[in-house]
Amino acid sequence: MAISLSISACGGGGSGSSSDTASLSQPSTPTGGSNNTSNSPQFANTIEINPLRDLGLGVGDNVCFKIKAYNNVTESKFSGALCSTLKNETSVNLSWNDVPGNVVGYYVYYGTKKKDVNNFLVDVVES
Repeated sequence: MAISLSISACGGGGSGSSSDTASLSQPSTPTGGSNNTSNSPQFANTIEINPLRDLGLGVGDNVCFKIKAYNNVTESKFSGALCSTLKNETSVNLSWNDVPGNVVGYYVYYGTKKKDVNNFLVDVVES
């Protein structure tokens, strides 16, 4: 299973994925957030970030994100890092696909270098 990330409104855009993500030890039963319907987009989980206020970053700075899925028993490995140069300091949208299985939520981390994505940003809980 893989988590695919997408960044928009950064100016560069892009997506990334990791094939070793979201292996949780609970039995797999499809669950999803409130946006998980048959008509929902590929990326059902989205957060909007203000890079200046939320990350202390501005135009021209590099930003990278990783996420982990978790349930009541364990956490997945990190997704692959997704990086972009900020071209807008007011809004960045980070989206990822729902992971099938017993997922309770996602931990989102950020950094300024691909190998330095260890700053916790937010816990996104499935509903």
